[in-house]
Amino acid sequence: MVSEHERLLVMFVRMVSSDEDANVRYAALDGVGKLAGSWCVAPTLGPALSACAVELVRCAERSLEIGDGRLLGASLEAMSALVGAREDVYGAHNAALIQILELALRLGTNPKLDAGSIRAPALLILTKMAKKHAELLTETMAGQIDLQYDPHVLGQGGPISAALVPPLLTISLEAEERSFDDEDVEGEGLDEQSSSPAALARGALRALASTIPNHFVVAPALNLLERLRGGANAPAAWRVFAAITEGTQGEGVTSHLPVLIPELTETMKCVDVNLRVAAMEAMCMMATHCQPEMADEYAGTTFSLIASMLTHAPRSCQWAVHGALSKMCENSLGEAIAPLIVPLIEALKAQTMDLSWRTAARATHSFGAVAQCSLDYFTPYASDILSLLLARAKSAEQTGNGTELQARSVATMATILGVVGIERAPNGLLELLLQTAASALTSADTIARECAHECLGRLAVALEDKFEPYAIDAASAAVAALAQTESASHRTAITTGVVEEQMAAAEALGQYFNSGVVCLRPFLPTTLEALAFASDTTRPTPLRLAAIRALEFIFSPWSSAEKGDVAFLALSTATIKLLCERVRFDPDAAVVLAAIQGISELLDKAKTLATLPMDVLEGAKDAAEVVIRWQSVCQIEFEAKEDAAENDDDDESDDNDIFDSMVFWAERIAPQDEDSD
Repeated sequence: MVSEHERLLVMFVRMVSSDEDANVRYAALDGVGKLAGSWCVAPTLGPALSACAVELVRCAERSLEIGDGRLLGASLEAMSALVGAREDVYGAHNAALIQILELALRLGTNPKLDAGSIRAPALLILTKMAKKHAELLTETMAGQIDLQYDPHVLGQGGPISAALVPPLLTISLEAEERSFDDEDVEGEGLDEQSSSPAALARGALRALASTIPNHFVVAPALNLLERLRGGANAPAAWRVFAAITEGTQGEGVTSHLPVLIPELTETMKCVDVNLRVAAMEAMCMMATHCQPEMADEYAGTTFSLIASMLTHAPRSCQWAVHGALSKMCENSLGEAIAPLIVPLIEALKAQTMDLSWRTAARATHSFGAVAQCSLDYFTPYASDILSLLLARAKSAEQTGNGTELQARSVATMATILGVVGIERAPNGLLELLLQTAASALTSADTIARECAHECLGRLAVALEDKFEPYAIDAASAAVAALAQTESASHRTAITTGVVEEQMAAAEALGQYFNSGVVCLRPFLPTTLEALAFASDTTRPTPLRLAAIRALEFIFSPWSSAEKGDVAFLALSTATIKLLCERVRFDPDAAVVLAAIQGISELLDKAKTLATLPMDVLEGAKDAAEVVIRWQSVCQIEFEAKEDAAENDDDDESDDNDIFDSMVFWAERIAPQDEDSD
């Protein structure tokens, strides 16, 4: 198949460069794009794709010279597919991609070209370069791109990616039409699906921000805010800052919160709706990604602003408001949210009854986050909200977003019962939730399955051994969900539907274990394999973290077993070895911290059930010493990042805190090992 693909590429490129029939050239470009975007494209095609890239750049330059906009646009679409191929496909032959990058930058920054057919695909190429070829963009390169903006020099004092930031910031200030009435797709898709150069530039900046040192993007964005404050371009500057905050996941932004929060609070009171909405987007991104600082230091202000935004913000940014509320609830104590619980609940009630199914589904989901944060403060309102959600779920249509609303309602009602106690469930509700969720496990809808895992996990902890009739089927469905594969970098901040379902499935497995249901014992080796796959370093960070946290409870079904059970000994050995491996090699500090905590907790639990082999105890001690000596992969990468960002003016106290916690937990393990001998 590879040789056939290569033959077709050569033929298509020849047609693009020499065929006299324009329709044939268009068809050939389309063929190149489809081949490059094929799921089975192999690394052995790297040289052919590289040669194809060189020829397409020549074709595009000829088209630009003679003014053939249609052929130029078609060439850019094909080049976009070439750039979208995986980094490993090109390998050492990726230099041709720089030619595509230079052309895309020239075209994307030329305001005289058509925004939709020329500049849009050119700017989308820059976004794909940042996502798919981050390592290439970290290199320096001699030469200068001749643009009307200054400076745009590759290879003079910084990586290629840093040279892209100034022109993208300039483009992001161009005028764009925005609608505040319609609901938009969530996250980065909103910008990347637009044909607006400003929106596409934000998308590229968001992608770049996740791959290069913070000072290359955060400092320029802050300077832009300072320069444009109060001017006509202030809304655009705030949107850029929101995108960069999302891309960096808050890194580099936290030290600026004392200045940004008061300024945003005042800006959100202004009469200019465009500026007000842009400020809301920036505030939501900071509340979502600058944690735990936002919850620790600005909880009252932020919860108050969120309550106001739930009522007054346009639908186009409600996804961000609910995301901010979820993160604030995740990182805050009940005392922080208690003063605002009434306005938050009233705002969510109003949205739950909204005619838009998406709005209602988001509000329904947020009720669960508020309940888990406020705990006892939520109890007086639980009965009323359960009745509201039950009625809303019954009225939801079984198609489109109505299905999502029903699924979210089921999951949220289970969450609320987990907070206030199942004894507060109205008659028949518990049975209805169990049956509905069990049935949804086989649904074709990803959200329905995600919510089913969430619902059953919450109920398993509350029901304990009474959950046994549902345990095997529920755990089997969760394992099947984790077996799905979806390519994603561990730096990716934004998850997809499949990953969201897998995160819910991983969390649910931990809750099934925690219920202590004995019938799960024979199934535990299979679940361990699934969680090992989900925690592999190739999977997204949020999923890895959920999988590692689930393992902390995997011994619970054995709590009543006889000491020395052979099956338990094999399970405990495999589990601790897996966690030790993650401690050594996972690149994310939060995952490593969870793995160390898991080892410590599981060693304690294992003492009462088995005498662990010496090699297991020594392995745990060695993993702990790797952390204490600062030799784990995540620590090494952090220090390298620190060295590369010496000019970054943001304090890294949050990073230092998590590394201090890692060392603290690592130091706890060695004495436990010695006691267990």
